Amino acid sequence: MKKLICVANPKSQNGTVGAKTELLREYLLKRQIEHHLLDLTTTEFLGELTKILRRGDAEVLLGIGGDGTHFSLMNTLQAIAAKHPEIKLPDYALCPLGTGNDIAKSIGLKVGVKNYRHVVDTALNGTSTAVDLGCWDGQYFADMVSAGMDATILNKREQLTAKLRNFPLLNKLLHGYVVYAIAGIITLIRRSRVRAEIRIDGDTWYDGPVCAILVNNCPVHAGEFILTPDARMDDGKLDILYIRNRIQYLLHFVLGWRHLPGFIRHGRCHRRTQGERIDVDLSASSPMQIDGEPVDASQSIRLTTVAGAIRLRIPSS
Repeated sequence: MKKLICVANPKSQNGTVGAKTELLREYLLKRQIEHHLLDLTTTEFLGELTKILRRGDAEVLLGIGGDGTHFSLMNTLQAIAAKHPEIKLPDYALCPLGTGNDIAKSIGLKVGVKNYRHVVDTALNGTSTAVDLGCWDGQYFADMVSAGMDATILNKREQLTAKLRNFPLLNKLLHGYVVYAIAGIITLIRRSRVRAEIRIDGDTWYDGPVCAILVNNCPVHAGEFILTPDARMDDGKLDILYIRNRIQYLLHFVLGWRHLPGFIRHGRCHRRTQGERIDVDLSASSPMQIDGEPVDASQSIRLTTVAGAIRLRIPSS
């Protein structure tokens, strides 16, 4: 059996991923599964990973963390492929330990420390499936890109999380979705709209006011919502939804809760569509995020689809 390459960011999730990674290592040793364990945050990481891939003794890379960690690792793999075309990339598998875990939930992967057996079995014996990545300004994403209110909420959550680190007791009580909800309430109080021209595969699809634009590669959004139910990671397209105002934004999330019956969540909506290329021009600079990571505000988005860019291990069932 070839080794697993396990890669973690031990500092993520307020440092809790480090302890959870140690539990995973103990589980792998208990099952006598050979593996490499690499730290994503070290300066030696890229060189160590490239060396292992050159040897060809590992066929699966297991990313340990949330969607931001997977974003970083998938971009690392694409960079290695571009620089060293002779290296065969491993399949990618997920050990979802983040807040949202959109990608994992979209493919039916169980989340959390209690599901390490399911995670490892999927990494070793799951179905190898070619999936698409979106590309924006040289960065690849498996999950989503958003602009406007959605990205503003994420930025506010990051600010609140940073402040809470100064108050250990509050930091222990307020985390994950609680902080996200607080950030959402603060953001919804403020009115913020811009004008957007959205072009799908070169043709103008919408030109008007928006408070948020969401582009998804997989259906689950922010961990608990399905706002683009037709999104698939293997269809060669990205799914886009624009939301015009705060009331619509709130309704989309209330009615898009993924545990609601499908006939409620999957209602027809003229504000969403699909395309291989999506171009957005905004009347003013707007907050942006990619795979849960805040990026610089911008007035334009240029997105393309890279079909079958990576092979993902998904649960066989």
